[in-house]
Amino acid sequence: MKNYETKHLYMASALIALVAMPLVLLVGPFILQGIFFDSTSVFLLQTPVSSRWIFAFSCIALAIFLILAAFFSRFAPLLTVVGALFCLLLIGAGTYNYQYLSQEEISWSEPLSFKVNTYAWDEIEEVILHVPEEKQDGEKEKHRMEFIFQDGSTVSFIRDIEFTDIYHYFSALRRQHNFKYSSTNNM
Repeated sequence: MKNYETKHLYMASALIALVAMPLVLLVGPFILQGIFFDSTSVFLLQTPVSSRWIFAFSCIALAIFLILAAFFSRFAPLLTVVGALFCLLLIGAGTYNYQYLSQEEISWSEPLSFKVNTYAWDEIEEVILHVPEEKQDGEKEKHRMEFIFQDGSTVSFIRDIEFTDIYHYFSALRRQHNFKYSSTNNM
């Protein structure tokens, strides 16, 4: 009787992990990246789409480990611990997939990498605003700001309402460091 009830607990936990996934995707990266990377000098912190995919995969992986624990009750504690650790590892990797602009620097990290790319504002060679063309169905892609650095590295920020709100910071830094700024209509 005990194993039967335990199986139900693991299955219910897996279901909760899957049902909670939209909430985790919505607020997880925002809260964790805000805790680790936001400061008074950071005026834009963007979460790339790949970060949300990593968070989604972590919830799915946790659910899979919990379902396996329900079927293999003998190894259930081990599977649960391994699944939780794997989930935390993926959440950490998703958290460290970020982009930010601050008064001193531009910083970002690649997906599934803990390597941080950081450049000062005077290392920028050019910033290009990519304006998308309107599609046939009337929808538009989002504008992108592509930062090109002197060593050839690039990073793109989505120019959304949040970027527009802080545009005056970007403008002041552009005037201060005098880098090239242009726009193009082809993406």
